[in-house]
Amino acid sequence: MKKILSSFIGFAVLAVMFVIAPNPAKAASLIVSDAFASFNYVKGGIVPPAYTAHISNNSDSQTINYTISIPNQPTWLNTAYNTNILSLAPLQTGGIGISIDPTNLSAGTYTTTIYFTGNFTNSPASISVTLNVTGSNLQITTASLPNAIVGQSYYYQLQASGGTAPYTWSTVSTTYS
Repeated sequence: MKKILSSFIGFAVLAVMFVIAPNPAKAASLIVSDAFASFNYVKGGIVPPAYTAHISNNSDSQTINYTISIPNQPTWLNTAYNTNILSLAPLQTGGIGISIDPTNLSAGTYTTTIYFTGNFTNSPASISVTLNVTGSNLQITTASLPNAIVGQSYYYQLQASGGTAPYTWSTVSTTYS
């Protein structure tokens, strides 16, 4: 028995222990599909279609709670959003509709920013919105019309500048006194 024990003494015993730890939860980030939304409008033309900016939660375990804000929101910007606290479940995608109303704007470039603020690592995330309006403002240059004579045809060429030609004229009433 002594001989058997002495032959085992020369061997080293190696014990390996593996500890399997769970992957740490990925910190949530709000991913915005486009950091910029740009609209181009020619005065008198067709208003560009609405745009949907997509946002997503990249975390596989954390729900994102966020709010949307547009400081000093311009009147030309229309958005379909809720001012309450909104949520995106893990790996969920959502969106915000953005449209414009350039009706009363002069030619120029208009900008604003939409902010997303919440419990995510890149808060606040944002989308810059730009509206480029081209073409000049319509100016009716005919200051007044000459008097008409009862019973005779009346024709007078109206003049305008700017805007988008050809111009279409119409009357608001056909009753004159």
